[in-house]
Amino acid sequence: MTVGWLVLLITGSKNLAALSPSLDPFLILMYALSVLVYIGGAAALIWSAWIAWKLARPLGARIWTLILAISAVILLYVAVIYHLLSFMTRY
Repeated sequence: MTVGWLVLLITGSKNLAALSPSLDPFLILMYALSVLVYIGGAAALIWSAWIAWKLARPLGARIWTLILAISAVILLYVAVIYHLLSFMTRY
């Protein structure tokens, strides 16, 4: 999902004419997928970390799942800050 947004940003910065209302269906699709991927991914990794700590997994597995969960929450935070979860199309 982040790669899709990055490709859109690079394409738009190279050709400003591409940033027009004809891009709206693609943007709405990206916004909808972003909500699913960012929120769903963070929730799944938080759940995985919780399970790893609850079921007495080895310390390395616990720390690794905790690192993954923290990184997913940070990625979700960045997506919220940069309005990647907003359904507004502003040019």
